[in-house]
Amino acid sequence: MLEKLRRGWKDLAHGKPGDRFQAHYRNTETSRSPWHRWLMISAGVALMAIGVVLLPAPGPGILVIALGAAVVAQESEWAAGLLDGFELWCREALSRIRRRGKKRPARA
Repeated sequence: MLEKLRRGWKDLAHGKPGDRFQAHYRNTETSRSPWHRWLMISAGVALMAIGVVLLPAPGPGILVIALGAAVVAQESEWAAGLLDGFELWCREALSRIRRRGKKRPARA
Protein backbone atom coordinates (compact mmCIF):
# COMPACT_ATOMS: atom_id res chain seq x y z
CA MET A 1 0.00 0.00 0.00
CA LEU A 2 2.83 2.41 0.84
CA GLU A 3 4.40 1.71 -2.54
CA LYS A 4 1.09 2.51 -4.25
CA LEU A 5 0.97 5.88 -2.44
CA ARG A 6 4.55 6.64 -3.46
CA ARG A 7 3.80 5.80 -7.07
CA GLY A 8 0.68 7.99 -7.04
CA TRP A 9 2.60 10.90 -5.52
CA LYS A 10 5.36 10.48 -8.11
CA ASP A 11 2.79 10.56 -10.92
CA LEU A 12 1.30 13.79 -9.55
CA ALA A 13 4.68 15.41 -8.94
CA HIS A 14 6.00 14.64 -12.41
CA GLY A 15 2.75 15.26 -14.27
CA LYS A 16 2.25 18.13 -16.67
CA PRO A 17 0.79 21.20 -14.90
CA GLY A 18 -2.80 21.66 -15.95
CA ASP A 19 -3.31 17.94 -16.60
CA ARG A 20 -1.75 16.15 -13.63
CA PHE A 21 -4.94 15.58 -11.58
CA GLN A 22 -7.00 14.47 -14.58
CA ALA A 23 -4.23 12.10 -15.69
CA HIS A 24 -4.06 10.63 -12.18
CA TYR A 25 -7.84 10.18 -12.19
CA ARG A 26 -7.73 8.41 -15.57
CA ASN A 27 -4.92 6.10 -14.38
CA THR A 28 -6.80 4.99 -11.25
CA GLU A 29 -10.38 5.21 -12.56
CA THR A 30 -11.01 1.48 -13.04
CA SER A 31 -9.17 0.18 -9.99
CA ARG A 32 -11.79 1.08 -7.35
CA SER A 33 -15.30 -0.03 -6.47
CA PRO A 34 -18.22 2.43 -6.45
CA TRP A 35 -18.43 2.15 -2.66
CA HIS A 36 -14.80 3.14 -2.29
CA ARG A 37 -15.37 6.06 -4.63
CA TRP A 38 -18.29 7.47 -2.62
CA LEU A 39 -16.47 6.88 0.66
CA MET A 40 -13.45 8.84 -0.57
CA ILE A 41 -15.61 11.67 -1.95
CA SER A 42 -17.43 11.89 1.38
CA ALA A 43 -14.12 11.93 3.28
CA GLY A 44 -12.78 14.66 0.99
CA VAL A 45 -15.87 16.82 1.44
CA ALA A 46 -15.67 16.31 5.21
CA LEU A 47 -12.00 17.39 5.16
CA MET A 48 -12.91 20.51 3.19
CA ALA A 49 -15.67 21.34 5.70
CA ILE A 50 -13.22 20.90 8.58
CA GLY A 51 -10.79 23.16 6.72
CA VAL A 52 -13.44 25.88 6.43
CA VAL A 53 -13.99 25.67 10.19
CA LEU A 54 -10.22 25.93 10.73
CA LEU A 55 -9.79 28.98 8.46
CA PRO A 56 -9.71 31.50 11.35
CA ALA A 57 -6.74 29.62 12.84
CA PRO A 58 -3.35 30.57 11.42
CA GLY A 59 -2.33 28.15 8.69
CA PRO A 60 -4.04 24.77 8.83
CA GLY A 61 -7.40 25.67 7.29
CA ILE A 62 -6.15 26.19 3.74
CA LEU A 63 -3.95 23.09 3.89
CA VAL A 64 -6.85 20.92 5.09
CA ILE A 65 -9.11 22.31 2.34
CA ALA A 66 -6.42 21.55 -0.27
CA LEU A 67 -6.01 18.02 1.07
CA GLY A 68 -9.78 17.45 0.93
CA ALA A 69 -9.92 18.79 -2.64
CA ALA A 70 -7.10 16.44 -3.66
CA VAL A 71 -8.95 13.46 -2.15
CA VAL A 72 -12.14 14.38 -4.04
CA ALA A 73 -10.16 14.93 -7.26
CA GLN A 74 -8.85 11.36 -7.10
CA GLU A 75 -12.40 10.09 -7.43
CA SER A 76 -14.09 12.73 -9.63
CA GLU A 77 -12.99 13.78 -13.10
CA TRP A 78 -14.91 17.05 -12.71
CA ALA A 79 -13.06 17.92 -9.49
CA ALA A 80 -9.75 16.89 -11.05
CA GLY A 81 -10.40 19.31 -13.92
CA LEU A 82 -11.17 22.08 -11.43
CA LEU A 83 -7.94 21.43 -9.55
CA ASP A 84 -5.95 21.44 -12.79
CA GLY A 85 -7.48 24.79 -13.75
CA PHE A 86 -6.87 26.17 -10.25
CA GLU A 87 -3.24 25.05 -10.42
CA LEU A 88 -2.73 26.93 -13.68
CA TRP A 89 -4.43 30.04 -12.24
CA CYS A 90 -2.18 29.92 -9.13
CA ARG A 91 0.95 29.48 -11.24
CA GLU A 92 0.02 32.46 -13.42
CA ALA A 93 -0.77 34.64 -10.38
CA LEU A 94 2.53 33.67 -8.74
CA SER A 95 4.49 34.47 -11.89
CA ARG A 96 2.77 37.91 -12.11
CA ILE A 97 3.70 38.61 -8.50
CA ARG A 98 7.31 37.60 -9.14
CA ARG A 99 7.53 39.79 -12.26
CA ARG A 100 6.06 42.74 -10.38
CA GLY A 101 8.58 42.26 -7.57
CA LYS A 102 11.53 42.33 -9.98
CA LYS A 103 10.40 45.61 -11.60
CA ARG A 104 10.50 47.61 -8.36
CA PRO A 105 13.66 49.63 -7.92
CA ALA A 106 15.75 49.02 -4.83
CA ARG A 107 15.36 51.57 -2.09
CA ALA A 108 18.43 53.39 -0.92
